[in-house]
Amino acid sequence: MTPKTYTKLLVPINQIIHDLKDKLWFKMLQPMIGDTSKMDQTKYCAFYRGPRHVTNNCTTWMKYIEKLVNEGKCNQYVNRLAAQPRKEDAEGVDFPYNDALVISAQLAHVIVDKIMVDNSSSVDILQLSVVQKIGLENTIKRKAEVLSGFKGLTSITIDIITLDVTSPLIVSSQTFMIINDPSPHNEILSLPGLVKNGAVTSIEYQNIQFRILG
Repeated sequence: MTPKTYTKLLVPINQIIHDLKDKLWFKMLQPMIGDTSKMDQTKYCAFYRGPRHVTNNCTTWMKYIEKLVNEGKCNQYVNRLAAQPRKEDAEGVDFPYNDALVISAQLAHVIVDKIMVDNSSSVDILQLSVVQKIGLENTIKRKAEVLSGFKGLTSITIDIITLDVTSPLIVSSQTFMIINDPSPHNEILSLPGLVKNGAVTSIEYQNIQFRILG
């Protein structure tokens, strides 16, 4: 019987297919055959290898990942810290909504607001204005590089910088790519940064929790 809910994972399921497709035991579907011209060409499924729907919405792929999880072949992607939502988590959240999860955190000695949590990103991003506020602009070398996103959007990075990020009972050094693009957010906190700090996010309930050992 197909489970009504699936195991909570640390990364988007479209990323997992790219990581596993070359494994000998991985069973990729055969490429689609026949006329696909009438399908939505703006949506591509990496599992079906053709226009159909986006990979993250593919229930066939979700079922196969669940099978791999049960076989112990996807343990590295399983969110062991994920907890069942509690009733009190929904307090103060107006449903339905389409808002990003935005938090505040301490970088170096400065509290930075408007940090967007992005579980689909693999790179931590910091606006140049924050570096200037911290007083470290003179430490960057302004070496421009192109940063490409999953949606084909590009930004020009100025440099990288490593700062201490403080979360409950944890201070960790994280490396940020510095950009100077118009944005409502001062920082983008990526999945690797969240995992490094033992953080578990809930976009649905607009909260972030940290694992505290003890």
